[in-house]
Amino acid sequence: MVMTAHIQFPQLDATTAITRDGTKQVLPATLSPTIITSLLRNKLNYRGVVVTDALDMAGITQYFSAEVAVLQTFRAGADIALMPFTVRTPQDIDEFFNFQRSIISQLNADDLATMETSFQRILDLKHKFDVGRFTNLELAQRQEQAESAFANNDDEAFNRVLNRAAVTTVFSNERVFKPHQRWQLIMPDNTRCKALTLALRQVLPSNKSSIECTNLLQATGSVMLDEEADIVVVGDISPLHGRHEMTILDKSMGQLKRAKSVQDEIKRLLRHANQSAIPTVFVAMRSPYVVTQYQDYLNAAVATYNYGVEHVSEDGARGAVFDVLAKVLVGQHRAPGTLPVVLPELEPKSEQ
Repeated sequence: MVMTAHIQFPQLDATTAITRDGTKQVLPATLSPTIITSLLRNKLNYRGVVVTDALDMAGITQYFSAEVAVLQTFRAGADIALMPFTVRTPQDIDEFFNFQRSIISQLNADDLATMETSFQRILDLKHKFDVGRFTNLELAQRQEQAESAFANNDDEAFNRVLNRAAVTTVFSNERVFKPHQRWQLIMPDNTRCKALTLALRQVLPSNKSSIECTNLLQATGSVMLDEEADIVVVGDISPLHGRHEMTILDKSMGQLKRAKSVQDEIKRLLRHANQSAIPTVFVAMRSPYVVTQYQDYLNAAVATYNYGVEHVSEDGARGAVFDVLAKVLVGQHRAPGTLPVVLPELEPKSEQ
């Protein structure tokens, strides 16, 4: 099986398409007949299944509607269109079937012939791995097998080791990392709020610290700076995570508009914290490149390369990376990781 990437390779295929906002963009590999069919299948003689990367990722949704993306990737030669439609509620199921009917109504004879070939490839792959051995079992047996495959204690211990080794201090004023009494956290969504808040409570002195967290995904209007805070910690997921990575749907704002508003809000808050002489720490949870956008307002920056949580309950959320991050923020862990990319020379702002 081969998975496509939503990356443009103009030296392989410089074909352009009109995007949803009317501009021209070079087709990403996922939507390119030249790359998937002419190069991969014909020139390289690949005969297996081709699956797209998730079609609800920003690299596709910023430029193409779900219908256009699905039709184009099938016509490009992909066999499976992965995650083109998010289903979270019963209403979404009805919308999905409407979406499916719309796709079917736009298929022509050539499309149907190509999809028949794709269907056979998928059946062959399932037969090779004896997929029916599991799906044909009774529900209770499938549940038992699935539960036995959940992460065990050894897996979770290894996950903690990996995160301890990976988390990286991009730059810092060492005096920033200590057990402050009053914390203001700004996180991308509610799950990340809960995870870092819980992790900090476990490493800070009990009943002596105040932690307030704002969820940027649901914040209405400007986020107010806590003028009495001892430290402001901002977590960022850039490029923006897709709907499948969020705890709630965010259908009210397009990806580009939301990205710009989040960036502006973060800069405004960090600038205000600087003016109020409150130390600031920026946590790049996905791409470390984003640190350069805010460096003028930061006393420290940390890269985690991960924002996952392993356990979510009514009491909060837990994730190994947040446990490590909390220890870094209070000065209990050194964050020995190394940046995998080259960034411009960065210097922390000195504490005032």
